[in-house]
Amino acid sequence: MVAENKSRRKYERRPVHFEVEVFLRQGAVKEYVEMAVLNDISGGGLCFASTRPEVYAAGQELSLNILLPGSDRLDSQMQGEATVVWTRLTGDTGTEGVRGRVGVVMDGLLTFDDEPPDATSGDPDRYSGLS
Repeated sequence: MVAENKSRRKYERRPVHFEVEVFLRQGAVKEYVEMAVLNDISGGGLCFASTRPEVYAAGQELSLNILLPGSDRLDSQMQGEATVVWTRLTGDTGTEGVRGRVGVVMDGLLTFDDEPPDATSGDPDRYSGLS
């Protein structure tokens, strides 16, 4: 069954370890959910580790800000819209508190943004002290 699943994939998955800010989308309104960790990415979607997997449901619309490590600007990120395809509880509450995984399909291309983040969105402490 694993081989069958791999053959159904249109794009190969690539493992990554980036932080991603996750927002629920309802029209033009975005609600901050969490800072998660991207596990893998492909041409069509991605999977992230969540401390709050119970918040997500298939068909739910998300906005994602993928923070780019090692860039020359501390606030560089890729942004995009996505739709939840699946969620899986892992039961793992290790050092990072991960309790599940969320798989999403991208609703369009990711865009690059190196502007300072909006101070009203996300975790306000995340950018404190940065200039």
